[in-house]
Amino acid sequence: MRFPSLAFGLLTALAAASLPACRARDASRPAAPESAAPAGTTPPGPRYVCEYMSQPEPGELPDCELESRYFADPKASTMMTMLEVTRYAGVDPTPEQKQAAADLVRRCEASAEKHGWYDFAKATADGFKLKVSDETHYNNIDFLFDDRVLDPDRPEYLMFYDTPKGKVLAGFMFVPRSNTEEGPQVGGNLTRWHYHTWSQPICLVKGILDTGPVVDGKCDTGSPSSRSPEMLHVWLLDHPAGRFATAMYLPQDLLERLVADRDLARAHAEAGSR
Repeated sequence: MRFPSLAFGLLTALAAASLPACRARDASRPAAPESAAPAGTTPPGPRYVCEYMSQPEPGELPDCELESRYFADPKASTMMTMLEVTRYAGVDPTPEQKQAAADLVRRCEASAEKHGWYDFAKATADGFKLKVSDETHYNNIDFLFDDRVLDPDRPEYLMFYDTPKGKVLAGFMFVPRSNTEEGPQVGGNLTRWHYHTWSQPICLVKGILDTGPVVDGKCDTGSPSSRSPEMLHVWLLDHPAGRFATAMYLPQDLLERLVADRDLARAHAEAGSR
């Protein structure tokens, strides 16, 4: 059974309109040759990184620059930060990309319903376990290492939040197959992936599974790494920053209202299908 994506079309339009063009520290992105892509598509450009801003001041834009130039600064490789990445800096999503983004949300909603993952007990029974040093992300080892990317039936993570009524599913999180693989931007600039860099290395298995800090320069499991794999959130709530928002923080009253709105929409959809 497929449920409505809760005014996703409106949110998509708003998100597309509000995506920052970035305060670039370098020259404007060069134009692609006219023959570089079929009609109706936007050819991807060079990769930009944008320093994530959890609570920007009104009108403030994130700092964005070419990824290669950002990491050319020796200080950048020693900082702990979170970076959003895009090959569509300042480029509005095409109709095809908007549709692909909407389809991804719809497929994730349908998958959560089909597998029963709105029920925390069912999700844990299906193999989702709390990530090391985390309170929200639950990973599935089989899905992490299954060599699939962006498969709504096999999300690497589910995101659960605590509420007075128990744990509620807020969304999926996808990662690629290693911390050197680039996540596909199926929705153009709507689907910005993000990753973390660490001032102190973290132990990762196959570049994606966090097993804890490096101790005395060694890992009991995995290998030391100074950056995470790329990650993409797909929210199953009407997140105020959009269905692919990087931001994790949701005030409790807002979270409870978003969950109530979603539950009401699911109940109406179920009643209408009888």
